[in-house]
Amino acid sequence: MRELTTVRILFRAVCSRRGSAGAGGGKVHAANGVPLRVEVLGPVRAILGDREIALGPPMQRALLALLALRANRAVGRTELVDALWGDDPPTTAGGSVSTYLSALRRALEPDRPSRAPSALLVSAGANSGYMLRLDPGALDCDRAEQLRERARIARSSGDLHGAVVQLQSALRLWRGLPFDGISCPFVAGERARVDELRLATVESLADSLIALGRNDDAVAELSPVVRQQPLRERPRALLMTALYGAGRKADALEVFEDARRVLVDELGIEPGPELRELHRDLIADKPAAPAPAAAPISTGLAAIPKPAQLPHDVPGFTGRVGELAQLEDVLVGGDRTVAVISAIDGSGGIGKTALAVHVAHRIAGQFPDGQLYVNLRGFDPQQPPLQPAAALGQLLRGLGVEAAAIPAETDEQAGLYRSLIAGKRMLVLLDNAASTDQVRPLLPGSPSCSVIVTSRSRLGGLVARDGAHRVTLDVLHERESVQMLAAGVGKAQIEAQPEAAAELARLCGHLPLALRIAAAQLNDRPHLDLDDLCQELADERARLDVLAVDDESTAVRAVFSWSYHALKPEPARMFRMLGLHAGTEISVAAAAALANVPVVRARRLLDVVASGHLLEGVGRDRYRFHDLLRVYSAECAAEHDSRAERIAAVSRLLDFYLHTANTVDEMLAPYRRRSELPPPVPGGQPATFVDSSAALAWCETELANLVAATAQAAELGDTYHATGIPGAMWAFFALRTPWPEWISSHQTGIGAAVAAGDRYGEVRLLIGLGYCYNELRRHMQVLECMERARVVYEPLSGGPLDHVVGGALGSAYFWAGRVDEAFELTNRALATSRESGDRWSEAWSLSHLGSYCRVLGRYQESVANFDRALRLFVEMDDRAGAIKVYRELGEAHRHFGKLDRAADCFRGAVRLFRESGGRPGEAWSLHELASVLHEDGRLAEAKESWEQSLAILEQVGDHRVEQVRRRLAAIDAAAGVRRAK
Repeated sequence: MRELTTVRILFRAVCSRRGSAGAGGGKVHAANGVPLRVEVLGPVRAILGDREIALGPPMQRALLALLALRANRAVGRTELVDALWGDDPPTTAGGSVSTYLSALRRALEPDRPSRAPSALLVSAGANSGYMLRLDPGALDCDRAEQLRERARIARSSGDLHGAVVQLQSALRLWRGLPFDGISCPFVAGERARVDELRLATVESLADSLIALGRNDDAVAELSPVVRQQPLRERPRALLMTALYGAGRKADALEVFEDARRVLVDELGIEPGPELRELHRDLIADKPAAPAPAAAPISTGLAAIPKPAQLPHDVPGFTGRVGELAQLEDVLVGGDRTVAVISAIDGSGGIGKTALAVHVAHRIAGQFPDGQLYVNLRGFDPQQPPLQPAAALGQLLRGLGVEAAAIPAETDEQAGLYRSLIAGKRMLVLLDNAASTDQVRPLLPGSPSCSVIVTSRSRLGGLVARDGAHRVTLDVLHERESVQMLAAGVGKAQIEAQPEAAAELARLCGHLPLALRIAAAQLNDRPHLDLDDLCQELADERARLDVLAVDDESTAVRAVFSWSYHALKPEPARMFRMLGLHAGTEISVAAAAALANVPVVRARRLLDVVASGHLLEGVGRDRYRFHDLLRVYSAECAAEHDSRAERIAAVSRLLDFYLHTANTVDEMLAPYRRRSELPPPVPGGQPATFVDSSAALAWCETELANLVAATAQAAELGDTYHATGIPGAMWAFFALRTPWPEWISSHQTGIGAAVAAGDRYGEVRLLIGLGYCYNELRRHMQVLECMERARVVYEPLSGGPLDHVVGGALGSAYFWAGRVDEAFELTNRALATSRESGDRWSEAWSLSHLGSYCRVLGRYQESVANFDRALRLFVEMDDRAGAIKVYRELGEAHRHFGKLDRAADCFRGAVRLFRESGGRPGEAWSLHELASVLHEDGRLAEAKESWEQSLAILEQVGDHRVEQVRRRLAAIDAAAGVRRAK
């Protein structure tokens, strides 16, 4: 009965927040003596006696549902606002809550005198909030849990019929989608919990029906659940048991095969051990045993390196004693059943990140499995907040997963992330969050982990729904501010001028960031004392704005202004130009393009800016801004540099990225058909590379900046760069396969092309996006992209892309089952590419034809086409194309039993992946090679290849590692059997 216990624990997480019905445990009635019932397992309803109450608009019904879920417990107004509106409530939210409460009181007790207190919806004191009084079982999801408990007791006493009756009664309480018709932040979590309750109830009912021998009834209950929850193994195991018990062994085995197909296609994993064991038992016609208890799905994840990503601790950290104690107690102490979350909020420059990093360093020893860090860019003025998919990509890469091994979908990324850190003692620091929705996918599922989140927002949803512990920071006290100055400039100077130190702290607004910059100014300008700096700050004409605590931008801007004015003209101009860059980090070469100076000079200027704490070095020749400094830098540029100068600077930067990406593409795919770019603008000259490995490394490092530059160009209406940059990354994307960035950059470029009416650019990117979807086996999306490309291209027909569009559309048609059209279009594209001398397009057309013939069983044609394609790709030194053909040709030889030739092809793919640094591709090609060798009976060689594949997959954290482990285990087991004989 383990599943019953699990669900009781799960659902009591919802119900434990509710107290008893009232003082003395008496019944709760309205003023007219009629009991109240509330239903949320469908559209939200309230029923007095046998009469349904009109509850009013959706938000009013949502408020009643929220109070019912927390029945007999006071719920504060702030918690109500957070749960109903989340992180960005309207200014009228508090008044709306009062209006809804008044309306609900009238609806629930229409006969209550106007000044009489409510018997049902009561105020729990001036500051305590509001409480809905309900009898036990008056809420339908509580009633469902009670019925499940009765079923458990009945079954434990041997009364299977009684258990079935109770469980059927529980299921009848569901009237449709829980909370139907309302949409609020709290609803998603509550709906997921009651959905889990219903699934577990169906599973318990089926288990009892099987025990009674009512297998057909169990099949009827389970079949829709398996269709709706194809990745859930427990109902499949029960359905297999019921089908076998009903004499339908073949159907039971088909359920297993379907499970295997779904799990491999969706997650890249095999069914779990319990399901596999049940499958073996059914094949062997062993007596049907009780269905296996629920077990976690095997993740197939490898051991991971220990990350240590915390930024360096702030030297001389002072103050925040109370906050530090709170955070350490929450993050480290006490028993826990869920991951612990601490949310630090406050204004910009208040010291959220410094506190988070400092406490993280203090408790890092309590998390021996590592620490992860991501800057979520929640309030970056130049680019949008980091999307959950991008943040998950950073986290997964920090855990050792290479770009090509990261799934394309956010949900799959989150699942892989949670699986990698499950059961480990890890600390996760999510810095500068924009909203709860941005953070939630990044939260671990394991209670062994702790999370620190910083944000300027209150993240009320994280507190209300996810149980985060909130720490809100205010400015420092005067004593703490002076201590921070002393830590920066030394105690002697502070003790020599105590009044000036207090005045300087006041003028800095007691903001930690401003205080640190002030200390840096004193160190860098030793001829100044505290009084001198106070006089500079006191002179409003020397500052952009008056230093004021209640306006965070003004306060920080005031301090930044005199740090900036301390720079000489050339470094000051570099500082301003950096504010025009959209990415998080910038290289020296990109900064040189922005400022239109030589690289050597740019490096010197950046060092000068960094020495004044206006910029931070993050590695060799790479720098980044603090968020607020980027704001100030852009403001300075807008004030001091003309619009023409700013546009010219951004054009140089975008040309640098475009032409450098194009240089990389030309090195990796020299014969690929591409439009000739006009020369870069003066100052936008591209970087150069000694070899293709260096070119690939540049793309890997600059990937986030290239995606940001694409978005910046699109926002500026610069279609040339918005379509050109992602279009120039074809070969990199094909070799390294960073799926999220591939998709997002192309979608951004396509949007820019549509807005500008650039049909040519739109078609190019639609084809590139379609190729990406093809590699992900998302064939319907491939067809959508290629059909759209055909329609968009029609007015341009007769142009240079005719055969490219035709070939791409032909491939999409084939995988959609339109075989004749696919051959016609691809053969036409082949003929056109030969006539025009386009060898690259000719090779891809031949590759497509080879794939079609392989699938259709036409071996000779398949191999002939692949051989011609491979010869062309090798002649052109196009590794991406050659790799694809090697693998496709290997599959063709293998399919037709030519195992020696197949092995040679996969060895070719391994070699090229190894030369290109594509580690996941190398590992999987080794796996394909090992499979061929194993089929050919060359067991020792197969084992060696699988061992090499396993080592790489474990190193990069690829989710397919379990498949290789199983193959190795099977070889070892077979060898043991042979030795025994």
